[in-house]
Amino acid sequence: MRKIVLQMMTTLNGRLDDPLAWLSSVGDDQYRAIHRLYATYDTVLVGRVTYEEMASYWPGALSEDVGTETNRKMAREDA
Repeated sequence: MRKIVLQMMTTLNGRLDDPLAWLSSVGDDQYRAIHRLYATYDTVLVGRVTYEEMASYWPGALSEDVGTETNRKMAREDA
């Protein structure tokens, strides 16, 4: 049986909105942990806003030389 896993970015006091207001950046160590975790999933469902952000970011992640080394690795593997 498949499992559903809920993953949310939140602060310790439960704030969920506008992560850029309380998260300055995501480091390569955090991207490595995310990449390892996502490798165990066969499907990832995201909301509309997250999808729109990802759809605009990932196609240019390699050519624009943005993000971290792991970030670029994720873009190569998922292309």
